[in-house]
Amino acid sequence: MSGIRFPSPIYGQLTATLLDAHGVESCAIAYAHYVPGADAWIVADASPVPDNAYDRRDRISAVLKAEYLLEVANRSRVTGMAVIFIHTHPDCSTHPTFSATDDDGEAQLAPYLVRRGAPVPHVALVIGANGCRARRLGSNDEIKVWEVGQRLALHSPGTDGAELQREDRQVRAFGEPGQRRLKSLRYGVIGAGARVRWPASSSPTSARWTSPSSTRTTLRSPTSTDWWVRAPAMSARPRSMSRPG
Repeated sequence: MSGIRFPSPIYGQLTATLLDAHGVESCAIAYAHYVPGADAWIVADASPVPDNAYDRRDRISAVLKAEYLLEVANRSRVTGMAVIFIHTHPDCSTHPTFSATDDDGEAQLAPYLVRRGAPVPHVALVIGANGCRARRLGSNDEIKVWEVGQRLALHSPGTDGAELQREDRQVRAFGEPGQRRLKSLRYGVIGAGARVRWPASSSPTSARWTSPSSTRTTLRSPTSTDWWVRAPAMSARPRSMSRPG
């Protein structure tokens, strides 16, 4: 299971505290152990940013002081843990989305953590009244957010049931990072409509080509120096072809 894993009840308590801020944006910092094979962030600690660590703060933005960010980066480097930068969109009633202001802030935070933090992927998380959304810091690569307790709860936008069932085997074989990579590729299938069948002899001297309509045509011997495929409505002689030994 990839994504951020908050142990219960940390996520619920943190969300309630951050959203109870009289309509202004609030921030928190979480530290997580990153597991590369699972592409997972296991949250070890999370706490709201203290009031004296804000440089400025209003309904649509919150800026943290440089000295506080230095403390965060140092702790990340010493412990080897990933930093999860958390903030709220208090006016959002659905799953929040990252704003242009968020993009600009992360464009500065991401290289700063590369220089001063642990060499692991760091994360941005935005929380609204009815859900959250997360991504790798400074990118558009979204990450699922889970709360793990007596039951497993997904707080970020999830994949619909039909897609989960369709991709189940690929996810089990390659993991969710591998499946995301497969979905980003474009590919085609060539030659799915015909097949060549060799006789069950140890030294084949002929073959049969089977078309989709079950019409069969005997080929020239593969030991011949002049061998090509002849099929109904098709005669294609390759420029070069290696012969079976």
